[in-house]
Amino acid sequence: MSSPANHPGEPPSPLGRSSRRRPPRVAIVFAAALAVVAAVGVATQTRAQALVDPGQAVDPGTSCPQMSGVSSDCGTITVPLDRADPAAGQTAVRYLLLRHRGTGRSTGTVALNEGGPGIAWISALAQQPQAFLAQFGALLDTHDLLLVEPRGTGGSGPQRCRALSITNIPSVRSQLVDAVAACGQELGTDTRFYTTAATADDLDAVRAHLGIDRLDLLGESYGTYLMTVYAQRHPQRVRSVILSSAMPLDLDMWQRPNAQAMRRAIDLMCQRSGGKCDGNRVLAGLGTLADRLHTRPVPYDAPDGPRTMDDTTLAALTYDLVGVRDQMGQLPGMVTAALHGDYEPLTTAAAAVFPPPPSDHAPRQAGPSTSPTGPTPPESTPPESTPAESTPPESTPADSTPPDSQAADDIYGLVTWASVSCNDYPTLWNRRAPVTARTRQYEKARDRLDPATFAPFTPRAWTDGIYNAGDFCLRWPDRDGPTQATDLPLPDVPVLVLSGDLDANTPTADGRTAARQFPHAQLIEVPNTGHVPEADPQANFCVTGLQSRFFASGKVTDTGCLATIPPIAVP
Repeated sequence: MSSPANHPGEPPSPLGRSSRRRPPRVAIVFAAALAVVAAVGVATQTRAQALVDPGQAVDPGTSCPQMSGVSSDCGTITVPLDRADPAAGQTAVRYLLLRHRGTGRSTGTVALNEGGPGIAWISALAQQPQAFLAQFGALLDTHDLLLVEPRGTGGSGPQRCRALSITNIPSVRSQLVDAVAACGQELGTDTRFYTTAATADDLDAVRAHLGIDRLDLLGESYGTYLMTVYAQRHPQRVRSVILSSAMPLDLDMWQRPNAQAMRRAIDLMCQRSGGKCDGNRVLAGLGTLADRLHTRPVPYDAPDGPRTMDDTTLAALTYDLVGVRDQMGQLPGMVTAALHGDYEPLTTAAAAVFPPPPSDHAPRQAGPSTSPTGPTPPESTPPESTPAESTPPESTPADSTPPDSQAADDIYGLVTWASVSCNDYPTLWNRRAPVTARTRQYEKARDRLDPATFAPFTPRAWTDGIYNAGDFCLRWPDRDGPTQATDLPLPDVPVLVLSGDLDANTPTADGRTAARQFPHAQLIEVPNTGHVPEADPQANFCVTGLQSRFFASGKVTDTGCLATIPPIAVP
């Protein structure tokens, strides 16, 4: 889960920018987004951003997406919801196999997942076939591509909960945590069926159905987590692996590597700007603004209604902008303007973000809308919201969800997003403890964090600003759900890890950790790129060429093109 546009996810962003840890918030939409909704913050900087308008949603049950010059096979298979308990029922799993465009036999079959968790990528491809070809055409020249929609999304038994919809993700952090808890309460133990391990096993069932012996795996953002789990569970079916913007299985849910990567990315951008900005000054300015906004939040208007910008929102917006080619270069100017009392550039950027950058303050509920052009923040402080101590609030009646919203929810599977986040990822508390005890454990652990690690933001602002990091699953009701093993052996096959050196969503430090999970893996840091380097138009030709050659030979060859990727432009 993953812009103005970045997701996320994912859910992808993003939807996450996939998001990785956003509802894939992609490029400030889904990543990563849903990447929203990512991974941990989940959302990726991919094609998911164009799907945010629910009016564009497609019927995931339609025939194969049509792509000029590409033949394809598609269909669904039926698999158990719980492979250990056949009585639990079954679900459909939709797949799409794109045949290679070259002459002769295919070099192999690449299983592709672009991030999330929870994005129905076949449905996304149906809306944006040319964008897909632009990003993955080089692979299609030599390889077949296999896409499988994750269970709970699109044509794979889509699931919805009334409390959490892609069209009304809460902008207030505590309300988001309550909505996730309410979704878990509504679905009960059924959420145990929607995990990364289950989706990995679904992918293998499709592989077997199609008679494919071994797969080359390509994961982006959360897709790297999925493909690592697949390799863990089905090692004999893996020929090679590429992890682009990699998530290690043992995630740091405080997002400390991400904070370090954010500072490094700003410094690198300014070093390469020809003197147009100074990284230390930009970071110091962000710190000054964060202090101001913590005590004097700024109300602003967005298409989905009033919002409030506080230090958490500023941290989230910075996280979203970093690494986005057509956005990041604007950040120094936004900071300078706000320091001089003009918040319009910042609030305009924040208003364009969907899902909204979180805030720890509720928006003003009464009175005229406040224009984002106001020269100074208000003198009063909106009341800070606090997590409820009782059961989550009641959700909207099921029949009140408009049809176009339901279609969007099928593409952005927030049930899968929440289930993966709250079942698979590590927690910062004892899962079996009651909510009150978890809250004490979480707050005590947060109080022990070194504030310098998160500078120029506070630990609370940074973790609250990243969707499925921090306390996202604090109120998840299932105390005995499945967890994802992080220490099982992985196959000794060729593995390439790609990290953008400006990526704060899945930073290079996480890429190194992900590479160390495999017996032999090589990491390449792609200069001047952010989340999912091949999604950057200025880097796509170079990076997809590296990927194609690696899948063909199992080796990294001819990296000279990396030096031609231009830096982020700073006005």
